[in-house]
Amino acid sequence: MATNYDDISDVYLKAALHPIKKYCEAFTLLKVLGNVKAKSVLDLACGDGYYTRLIKQQGTAQTVGVDISQKMIDQAKRMERAVPLGIAYQTGDITKLGQIPIIPS
Repeated sequence: MATNYDDISDVYLKAALHPIKKYCEAFTLLKVLGNVKAKSVLDLACGDGYYTRLIKQQGTAQTVGVDISQKMIDQAKRMERAVPLGIAYQTGDITKLGQIPIIPS
């Protein structure tokens, strides 16, 4: 399924380098999530998996990322192959969540 994110997927990766993402967004997300150690996490609209990886690094037992953009999921899978963390990524429309078979890693 083509999305607007398919068109900007390469540029989107560069946003991860911006300090606001690391020092504001990531910090805030981890504070809000709290302790996820040994828990299962489903990251909906995970994009390229930036936060999915960050969450997995906090010690989750199982982590799955789902996004509608095939290109974003392809990038997330490339990152997973380069640095395996045990995250499963799959393409799916989260507005139809009941129709997406979630496949654990």
